[in-house]
Amino acid sequence: MSMPNTASGDTTPQILSILRFLYLGLSLGLSLFPGHLSAQGPTIGTTTYLDSDLQSTSPRALVRDPALIQRIESTPVPQGREFMIQGDQPLQYKIFNLSDPPKLLLLLTNARLSPMVQPMLLETNDIGGMFPSQTDQGDVRVEIGLKNTLSHDIIADGNRLRLTVLASSGPTPRQPEIHGMEAVVESLKTTLMLQGTGPGPTPKVFQLHDPPRLVMDLTGYKGPAVSRTERFSSPEIESASLMANDHKSRLTVTLKGPDIRHELVTRRGLPALVFTQPPQPADTAATLPSRIEAINFEREGDLAVLRITTTSRKTGLQIGRVDTNLRLTLANILLPQHLVRRMDVTRFASPIQTIDTFAKNSDVQMVIRLSDPGAQHEIIETPREVLVRVRPVKAVELDKKEQKAVYTGKKISMDFKDINIHNALKLIADVSQLNIILADSVTGTLSMRLIDVPWDQALDLILAAKGLDKEVQGNVIRIAPMVEIQASAEAKRKTLTSQEQLEPFVTELIPVSFANAQDIATLLKEGVNNEQRGTRILSEGGAISIDARTSTLIIKDIARNIAIIRDLVAKLDKPTSQVLIEARVVEINRSMQKDLGISWGSSYTPDVGDNTNLTSATMVNLGIPSSSGILNLNLGTLSPLLDLDIELSALEATGKAKTISSPRVLTMDNQQASITQGENIPYNAESESGGTTVAFIEASLKLNVTPHVTPNGFIALKVSVSNNSIGSGGSPPPINTKEVTTQALVRNNETIVLGGIFTKGQTDDNTAVPGLHQIPVIGEFLFKNDRKSISQSELLIFITPRIVPSGAS
Repeated sequence: MSMPNTASGDTTPQILSILRFLYLGLSLGLSLFPGHLSAQGPTIGTTTYLDSDLQSTSPRALVRDPALIQRIESTPVPQGREFMIQGDQPLQYKIFNLSDPPKLLLLLTNARLSPMVQPMLLETNDIGGMFPSQTDQGDVRVEIGLKNTLSHDIIADGNRLRLTVLASSGPTPRQPEIHGMEAVVESLKTTLMLQGTGPGPTPKVFQLHDPPRLVMDLTGYKGPAVSRTERFSSPEIESASLMANDHKSRLTVTLKGPDIRHELVTRRGLPALVFTQPPQPADTAATLPSRIEAINFEREGDLAVLRITTTSRKTGLQIGRVDTNLRLTLANILLPQHLVRRMDVTRFASPIQTIDTFAKNSDVQMVIRLSDPGAQHEIIETPREVLVRVRPVKAVELDKKEQKAVYTGKKISMDFKDINIHNALKLIADVSQLNIILADSVTGTLSMRLIDVPWDQALDLILAAKGLDKEVQGNVIRIAPMVEIQASAEAKRKTLTSQEQLEPFVTELIPVSFANAQDIATLLKEGVNNEQRGTRILSEGGAISIDARTSTLIIKDIARNIAIIRDLVAKLDKPTSQVLIEARVVEINRSMQKDLGISWGSSYTPDVGDNTNLTSATMVNLGIPSSSGILNLNLGTLSPLLDLDIELSALEATGKAKTISSPRVLTMDNQQASITQGENIPYNAESESGGTTVAFIEASLKLNVTPHVTPNGFIALKVSVSNNSIGSGGSPPPINTKEVTTQALVRNNETIVLGGIFTKGQTDDNTAVPGLHQIPVIGEFLFKNDRKSISQSELLIFITPRIVPSGAS
């Protein structure tokens, strides 16, 4: 072989040939021995491209959007435990098997983690848990904690990764066992759950016809020694049979129709079946897709209220809760893109921290993260609205103290079929040590299965099942049909009325100091809850008159009723809270907002055309205002450490601020206070006689504030702002009207700031050389200078509500 001539000193072709040869050899070695790479380092999942693809594809075309990790599920398998990672596109990964401490580290490159994916605590013989997280480099890190070093297997299946952690060679695991079943019947579905120990392999489910049945084969599960069949009162299923042999158990469910739908789920670590009715035919209007229109967060005292507005009267709502995560699923409903977001409401000091809203298939899911696991929630469905009300733990504990315990009896267990109701009630009498008297009309039998239930709750359930009611007198309980109990109560009421008719009437004057006498009289006439006479306070023949001049109630009734009315009036006749509204209207250079410590926040679901933002006290400073909306109003709070009077005085001294007005208005609770600042613009108008007269039109800044003092000392403000300015041209001159209404919840003596009202000013400045500027032609250009300067200022409105104590001057 002849050596190439290198006399010229150019060795570049030789170096490139050597590097190309090494690259081809390395690539051939990696393709022939892929196992050596995973033995020395991480296993890498990549995408292979052909040479033709590389030649025809630019580097930019290979860059893809980050994959969304939608969910991670854990399932026991015979080899160990499988983790299924679901993405919205094929996933690229690297996996490391670490030994100190033992764990598997799965790195999903160029991916982002859905907020729905949460850590799992498993605590099995080999695995402690799974912990996903998002890295700053744009990758998703999944750590699986092991109790000892284990081997693994990973398979890419479309948009999924299946990672199997192989179980260690230890003692033979306990065989899963099925020994019973139960059905939970709800309004929209029936869930058939198995009773036993698990987990076990995933069962096979198939359907039979004529009659319609559903069969679930539980291979590897030990079943009952004797076959069991149970019937259920469900609109979806009729009965279920459970039988077993040495190798597997079989569950056969008889359906109430061939169109009944089913879904295989897991409940309490065992397979379960959820049955639902087929969709009912609907008219054209009803078949239009439902849509969520708005998601609003509100605070009502201690309650946090999430208001979901929809276009459908029926949302198919499903609710689930785990610790501090409350999950809502609205079936078959559309979610607009602008509502796919996370709402952070931690700064409102409510039981709700964050609200995540996103679409999943044809459903909408909402995850509400609570600040305390003890907080209680309730769901209220109204036409076209779903209300989620969350009450903090302190309010819950207070309510529990105020309410009497409903069921405090000793717990009993009763499992009978067709037991005579007399015998069932006799058992309760023996346990409660009370005397029970039964009416002659109490007959019949009933079947029940109650395990560890308080005896008083068991009694109420038995009475409700047979249409009975009870009347308690000391240690004696009288039981009779509900109609007889109601008739007895009505007879007692008539007896009481007869006794009242025999008592003499007296007349008494009750002065009303603070409340409206007419309102109290109306309340007394319509009735307030009274246990002895139902909802009536006045006896028959009693009357109430009003002396409007002295605000006095004239009561004519029996003495016993007048005492009740006098006590009720004393509780209602309380002074109404007063609120001092102090406002300052200041024109200020926009750059001086930071000197005042004004903080602005973000908005939640503004209406179309309304750019009002609801904020807290520690958000970022305001940027450039948006051009959309009516008024571009922003609502913020002022730092409580700031002395507003001193700061405004300092800014006025430097010419950077100008206080236009600083009115104070004292108003009653729930009464509107109005403040107006502006001018009347004169213009020439035609009089009735045909001549010309001068008329005026108002162009002003109006501020209307309606305060409401809440029981916990906060002040709810309803603020209405309108800024009317004169337009150009015309007689009368046009008025540019801008108006917005918003609400805010503030503490006593806290200052809120309303901004976003901008004004422009123009200054004409002319400078000239005396005498020379009058020279024709050249004087206008050489010896005269015209300058126009345009300045922009912002009108800030500071509102400080103060609760005036009773008796304060």
